[in-house]
Amino acid sequence: MDIQDSIKLLSIIRKQAGKPFQWGVHDCNTFFIEIHDQMYGSKDIEKVRDQYGDRRGAIVFLNKTLKLSAAQWLHLRKYKKITSKKPKWSAGDVVLIERHTYSSVYIYSEGAFWTVPEGSELVAYEPSAVAKEMTSAWRKTDG
Repeated sequence: MDIQDSIKLLSIIRKQAGKPFQWGVHDCNTFFIEIHDQMYGSKDIEKVRDQYGDRRGAIVFLNKTLKLSAAQWLHLRKYKKITSKKPKWSAGDVVLIERHTYSSVYIYSEGAFWTVPEGSELVAYEPSAVAKEMTSAWRKTDG
């Protein structure tokens, strides 16, 4: 990601500050998908926004309606899995923390991983804390 895209990414992230968590509107999935759409000109958020109103609804929607795991979604949008155990993080890198029934998604910018955790507003996490829990990491390979 070049410097202009890095600045654009950080600007998009900062616009999310102060928004309260709301399933299907402002959660870790919609947060990331909106960033992806704004960075790459897609309209994926239209398929997701307002489609669920709680955790169970999110799991059902993502697994049964979209029929894609978070990793599959990333792969189909030309994100490449990072295989290094200790990667040098770059703006736009994505980390998944997969649980039994759902995944949490984090995006890297300006020295932190950003997400909207359940019941919270936008939060920045230290990369070392996220790396300890990550299941997989991804990097966009083209626009």
